[in-house]
Amino acid sequence: MNERTGDRVLSELFKTPARVSMLRTILGLPVVTVSEIARKEGVAKGTVSRYLSLMERGGLTQRSGRKYRVTTSPVTIATKKLLNLFQLEDAVTLPGWAEGIGVFGSWGLGTNTAESDLDLWVYAREVPPAGETGRLQRAIRDAVLSEVHVLVLTPERVHSLQETDPPFYTSLVESMVTLRGKSFVHA
Repeated sequence: MNERTGDRVLSELFKTPARVSMLRTILGLPVVTVSEIARKEGVAKGTVSRYLSLMERGGLTQRSGRKYRVTTSPVTIATKKLLNLFQLEDAVTLPGWAEGIGVFGSWGLGTNTAESDLDLWVYAREVPPAGETGRLQRAIRDAVLSEVHVLVLTPERVHSLQETDPPFYTSLVESMVTLRGKSFVHA
């Protein structure tokens, strides 16, 4: 895909809110059909067929008979990550007791599927009052319609992870995106 083709595909992929919704649905599933997406999105099969063909030209899907498989190309991953960040921008606020909040894991990497849990980290100087983490989880779960797990990180917890579980700490840092406030890294 050359630069001009890429620009055209991008502008067409994100042209309308309905297309963005279709894109989000398609990228959440490993394999889709025109009929399945038409039913889920409430649009005509011809509209879905043209959109999936556009996604194929852009390298986001590969067609095999009547099925389209979502690719794991860098373009697909970057597109999913962008969609995730826009969705989380509307859903995630910084709690008053925290200094920063972000996403990690599959949602941070852009490799999530419709079944993926949303993993969030919250950086706070001290553990929040009882019930605060649960309230945050429920509010975000209701906004994104996905199971949510919140990892509260205090300076002590960050140090402990660095010392006792370096593989997890490294994967956390490599997959994280800070959504609001400041990061726990180098804090």
